[in-house]
Amino acid sequence: MTPALQSVLSPAGPDAALLSRLGWVLFAVGAAIFLLVAVLVLASVVRKRGRSWSRRLVVGGGLVLPLPLLAALMAWSGWQASMLTWPFSGTRIQVTVIAHMWWWEVRYRDTVTGREVVLANELRLPVGERVYLALASADVLHAFWVPALAGKVDMVPGRVHGLTLRADTPGRYRGQCAEYCGTQHAAMALDVVAVAPGEFAAWLEHQAAPAASIAAAPAAASALAVKRPEAGLPESVLPGAAVSGSSDAVARLRGAWPPTGAAAASAATGSGTGSVDGLRGKAAAPIGADQGIHRGREVFLAARCNACHTVRGVAEGGTLGPDLTHVAGRARIAAGTLPMNRAAIIGWIANPQAAKPGARMPPASLPPDDLQALASWLESLQ
Repeated sequence: MTPALQSVLSPAGPDAALLSRLGWVLFAVGAAIFLLVAVLVLASVVRKRGRSWSRRLVVGGGLVLPLPLLAALMAWSGWQASMLTWPFSGTRIQVTVIAHMWWWEVRYRDTVTGREVVLANELRLPVGERVYLALASADVLHAFWVPALAGKVDMVPGRVHGLTLRADTPGRYRGQCAEYCGTQHAAMALDVVAVAPGEFAAWLEHQAAPAASIAAAPAAASALAVKRPEAGLPESVLPGAAVSGSSDAVARLRGAWPPTGAAAASAATGSGTGSVDGLRGKAAAPIGADQGIHRGREVFLAARCNACHTVRGVAEGGTLGPDLTHVAGRARIAAGTLPMNRAAIIGWIANPQAAKPGARMPPASLPPDDLQALASWLESLQ
């Protein structure tokens, strides 16, 4: 898989290709007009002034040339814009994308199988198939933009806007919040991964399953039934449809920051430790695999991490932070800020502010052994 691509100059979908072509044509016409103006300015300097020459220049360059040229460009641009894919909520795969400060909540719904999946900061698409996205915000104004696949769509609190995506080329594409939303706006990235339809179906089935990495208790893990998360937006939600009140929308879209009351108090205490160097890849001390995984699960529950985070099959109900059921299957954490490895997990849990100042996640004051055990368990949640 190639590194994530974020460029309007390398389109990987029909809408992005159309927008790229439109941009190149406008650029070429603009460059031609610039050269023409430069030639006329040069001619006016070297040629002797004359009344007839000045009149022809004003009439020709200021009226005769611009009117038909700009009218043709406007008509062609409108025709191209009409060819963009209209949002259509009748696709087989429907995804609700909810923007938070500063991360992405992603909810899948397969209308054929009824399978539902919740994850964060990563969107997967089957190559060649249209996927409908219902876009909303849980707090402030955001914007969804994956330059290689489509144009920007605003995400407004209390409303739902639609976007239909199709990726024609397998690969990893970087999305970005394109509307200033606060301190960490620039660090609010989204990985969009386009894979073959068969691979996508297998991935979706795996993501729908509960966490099953507790090596010390395989019997208990296998006995857990798959609990479907609450459904996303219904098929009847159309682009631009109003949601009844911002607070109702937030509740329906699985909650918003900041945590308050007992949930915030029990999530973590203390100032925590950690550094940016630790977050970005310094090696962590070794720990026994089975021992670390089992102990890490216990730390997750004892430290009340489940007050904000859900791990299906272990603890459900935490909706203030990203779903961590299969967190280790993602390429990055903290909305694209850090790579997925144990050192980054340890540093992020101990002190999120070191890598992402202003992040709503509080630091965790845990003993080093517990911190490593927790990171080991999270790293096993493929």
